[in-house]
Amino acid sequence: MKIGVVYVGQGQEDQNDIFKNEAGSELYEEFVRGLGWMVDLRTHVGYMGGLDRNLTNGKVTPFYATGICPTKASKTFSKH
Repeated sequence: MKIGVVYVGQGQEDQNDIFKNEAGSELYEEFVRGLGWMVDLRTHVGYMGGLDRNLTNGKVTPFYATGICPTKASKTFSKH
C-alpha cells in the first residue's frame, strides 16, 4: 500500500500550484515527521516504494513499516 500526503497552502486551489510546493508549513512538516522515521534515499537499503535513489523525489522521506499484515483468510487489521 502506498499513501501520499500533499501540502496545500492557504489559497491554493490549482493542482499545478499545489504540486509545485517544495515544502509545507511547520505544522505540516511536524505531521509528516510523526508518520514514521526519516530515511536517506541515497543509503536506504529497504523497500523504496517506487522512490528513486537519484534524488528526483527528494533527499529524505518518512518511512513506516509494521510486521503485522492481515491475511486474506483472517481479514483482520491491526490498529495503530
